[in-house]
Amino acid sequence: MSMEYDVVVIGGGPSGVMAALAATRLGCSTCLLERNSYLGGVAITGLPWHGYGNHEGDYILKGIPIELHELLVSKGGASRLLTCSAHGGYVSVDPHVVQDTFNEMLSQAGVVVHLYTSFEDVRMQDSRISSILCVDNEGIKELKAKVFIDASGDGAVGAKAGCAFQKGDEFGRMQPVTMLLRVGNVDVQKFRSYIRQNPQECSVHTGFQAQMDLEKILNNDQFIFIGLPDAIEKARADGNYSNTVDRISFTMNPVPGTVTINCVRQHNIDGTKNSDLSKAELIGHHQAMELYGFMRDYVPGFEESIIICIGPQVGIRETRRFIGRSTLAGADVKTGLICKESVSLGQYAIDIHNEIADSISFIPLYKPFGIPLGSLMPIQCTNLVFSGRNISTDRTSFGAMRVIGTCMGIGQASGIVAAIAALHQGDVSNVTYAEFQTYSDSIMRSEEK
Repeated sequence: MSMEYDVVVIGGGPSGVMAALAATRLGCSTCLLERNSYLGGVAITGLPWHGYGNHEGDYILKGIPIELHELLVSKGGASRLLTCSAHGGYVSVDPHVVQDTFNEMLSQAGVVVHLYTSFEDVRMQDSRISSILCVDNEGIKELKAKVFIDASGDGAVGAKAGCAFQKGDEFGRMQPVTMLLRVGNVDVQKFRSYIRQNPQECSVHTGFQAQMDLEKILNNDQFIFIGLPDAIEKARADGNYSNTVDRISFTMNPVPGTVTINCVRQHNIDGTKNSDLSKAELIGHHQAMELYGFMRDYVPGFEESIIICIGPQVGIRETRRFIGRSTLAGADVKTGLICKESVSLGQYAIDIHNEIADSISFIPLYKPFGIPLGSLMPIQCTNLVFSGRNISTDRTSFGAMRVIGTCMGIGQASGIVAAIAALHQGDVSNVTYAEFQTYSDSIMRSEEK
């Protein structure tokens, strides 16, 4: 079976959803492929949406991501834009409301969604993708398009199309993977009373160049917490904590008493290898169960907590970084450079988890940085657009742009670029920044109506 569209987006995570919405709203027939049974990817795990705003509590994103946030707030599915002394501006969400809202927005826009559909291969004609092959329960299908967007997270399409990429550090080692744990029925007041009496328990990781705001934690229902070194030490002494991570990190969700915990790690996992992913899933689930036992038995306020969800899949921080027509540089992220051809903004922190040890390098960013148009454009393939964490970065800048909010902004930009390229016989390299601004403005105006 063969189907044809203007734009095909591979990957239904936060970046892919934004890309599909942007392309469709600019008049393109658009298809969105997702290998899982649900849309949203990491955006529906309960993790905070970092990169939505600055330390002052102002949005740095525009357009569809802001429309999405306003919809979620109206449904009780998201906090207002929050701030953290370490992480900057972020949004806390209810994953179930997010998933339903993604489905609603895509349906209203007219995006054709294929779930349970795995990308398999590309068919090339010179430097152009003529079609892709995908697999679902009915067999192999061919999808043709003028332009393809790789929002797969791991760069599956770009790799098959022969686009040059890098992985990890200079030795190919990548940041450790995680397994998220979401729990409910937490007595937040009891936990805060414990922290008020034991303020030393609010203590950041080694290598963390920021401190948590204790007063914000003690006086707000929504907060990010890092710490519990004393509880960890006691559990280790009792033989009940084998996790090598020295601090617990969690985020309060909008649903009262609900917490998302992110602090287990596995090293030497390549997210592009099935054997590594299988290993990570099995070990990660066990680590999350052990972590839950620790929280229940050693952390006041968590005694009556219940598991809501583990995963739903292993969290991959890093795989392929493609080499594009321009590259987001770490130096530009550090100085807050917004280049002349910026298509979106980011502002979070340079957050790099050590490849071989349980340490972290975390440097907060107090100025926004720009995402260059050329970082979305491959060199080797004329009708492919990179999106999300697939774009062209160096290792340092990748540590700053890989978060959900920033990837949503990039996704919107990639959808705009693809829509323009569809008017140029699919040649992405012919898209000018002036055209991007014109079409981007039309997206922004449509959101204001």
